[in-house]
Amino acid sequence: MMVHIELQLALPEQIRPQSGWGYALYGALCAAVPPAVVRQWHAQAITPVRQDLRASGPGQALWCVDVCGPEAPQVQAALQNLTHISLNAVDRPLPVLGFKSQTIHLDALPPPSLRVRLEMLTPMGFKSNGAYQQYPTAELILKSLAVRQNVFFAEQPLPDAALDALLAAPPRIESYRLESRSFPLKGHTILAFQGVLTLKATLPPQLLPAWQQLFAAATYCGIGIKPALGMGAVQIQYR
Repeated sequence: MMVHIELQLALPEQIRPQSGWGYALYGALCAAVPPAVVRQWHAQAITPVRQDLRASGPGQALWCVDVCGPEAPQVQAALQNLTHISLNAVDRPLPVLGFKSQTIHLDALPPPSLRVRLEMLTPMGFKSNGAYQQYPTAELILKSLAVRQNVFFAEQPLPDAALDALLAAPPRIESYRLESRSFPLKGHTILAFQGVLTLKATLPPQLLPAWQQLFAAATYCGIGIKPALGMGAVQIQYR
């Protein structure tokens, strides 16, 4: 089960949402849900949560939370009961103005085209061979999507053979506009980047379902490292 949740928050005057609040928001999420749910999350290799905060009109922000697994209804109920959220970065609690949620079914999402534009709403990063990567590659994006999609939409896993076939003929990065970003986390900074990137694939018909499955899931599962802490949120446009 995959649930998408949105909470509309009021911000103090002249305060804008920051991607660096992601870790604090994850802490607020963990404080809101039953402790058994948090223990279950932290027992897994990949936390089955993706969340980010984005601007939503003057004096407001939208907190988007995507959660999967049998614990999703408990998270949904806990967040629906929130009246405010407290963050260390803001000197007063943020009132919750509205709540909505929906269950997401992968096979009901619109299929992407072979040209996909990724807008990185929060800093995105990758780690390979123990080191943070300075730039994204098509291979890093596909591998991350496959791993995360298999967690968030476990009922429709992408076969290893399909991913191998996609990587054997990877899409090319047709255009990009990226800037370096530092994502603050517990007194440290993570090397990341943010901007827009367009991928163009040329695939045989038998690989189209695998391609469509990956990018249909991207908005809800995130890309790269630490989406549970606010990184790797994307908006997909098909061209």
